[in-house]
Amino acid sequence: AASGIVNLIAMLLAMKHRTLLGTGPIGKVNSYIHFENSPFTVSPHHQPWPANPGRPRLGALSATGISGANAHVVVEEYAVPSTQAARKETHCVPLSARTLPSLLRAAERLAQFIEADNSVSLADVAHTLQIGRDAMAVRAAFVVDTAEQLIQQLRGFIGAGGGKSISMGGASGSEKALAIATAWTGGADADWKSLDNGGRVISLPTYSFERKRYWVDRIQPETPVQIPAPRVIEAMTAMPGSTTTPLAVGLVEPAIETASFPATTEEQRQHLVQVKAKIRRIIEQVFLMDEDFEDSRPFFEIGMTSMNTAQFVETLNQQFNSALMASDIFDYSTVDRLAAYLATAGSVAPARPMPEPVRAVEVRTPLVSARAYEPAAPAPVNRIDAILQGIADHELGIEDALDCLNPER
Repeated sequence: AASGIVNLIAMLLAMKHRTLLGTGPIGKVNSYIHFENSPFTVSPHHQPWPANPGRPRLGALSATGISGANAHVVVEEYAVPSTQAARKETHCVPLSARTLPSLLRAAERLAQFIEADNSVSLADVAHTLQIGRDAMAVRAAFVVDTAEQLIQQLRGFIGAGGGKSISMGGASGSEKALAIATAWTGGADADWKSLDNGGRVISLPTYSFERKRYWVDRIQPETPVQIPAPRVIEAMTAMPGSTTTPLAVGLVEPAIETASFPATTEEQRQHLVQVKAKIRRIIEQVFLMDEDFEDSRPFFEIGMTSMNTAQFVETLNQQFNSALMASDIFDYSTVDRLAAYLATAGSVAPARPMPEPVRAVEVRTPLVSARAYEPAAPAPVNRIDAILQGIADHELGIEDALDCLNPER
């Protein structure tokens, strides 16, 4: 269903912009499909979508569900009915916003929209803004006869920094429109249906939000964090079936994985640049990317899908001698984050180091008290990691994975 909706939206946008979407790089075309003898073509790039005279554009899309359900939809371009010569009628064009600066920006965007498309119908503009927008606290209304009058009044409203909330704009006169505009700008609800002049809902500029950034700035340490050296832990463990001959075992406690950033030397910076370049080449190969992208963009925005994640992780592990799992890509979800990890701990040690015995020395001195032998508990396995790895290895299907997420299991 999700992929079908995405394809439908893409189809509608293609019709709106009259452009056939390119498929991107597809490599070798299937030799069993003879496109030269069919009405179909495969183009890796966008191209104009001309319409046949007297006929609307037609498009088809298919979607297949994992359960086997299939859907095929044929979409026909909406033909705008031809309108008669525009009659000179009075229209009330309302605008509202939460703040005055937002209202001024909305007026500017509306004026630019009408100036850019001289075919837009004033009746459609008024009808859309009347019934297709929520009324907010700061309001203005423009009672006009023509689009030219509306542009002139919008420019005057912007130049005056708000000015009057109601502008007649040289309209020939409509007492009802003026009365409704006065009541609406005063905070009352308006009976827009009584002013219906046959307009339809069209696409207009949406709300102009405040350009404020609400984000927590990342604090970078002034000096790199030093990775502590491994520490040997001495432990005394009784052997099975014995209370007098214990075994002394030294275990290595794995160092905590920490990132040494920002890089403080030229050598570290060059190494980071090389790691980023290597990751980008892998992305171009696996995601079939043929355009530039920012290193801060998430992988899912530049072509990573559930289908190519396993190949991406496998290629990374081969190229960097690392031990990444599919779930790690959610933690290191951009080129910047992944390069920072691989440039430090990621390619030096496995992603999940386990303690290993390094020496065993038999001690002949008996102990006063000895613990009974207890087998070591198995290392905890992250449930989500195990499920994701099972999907990546094609050992689990989607339905099996959903069953594994059931807390009652």
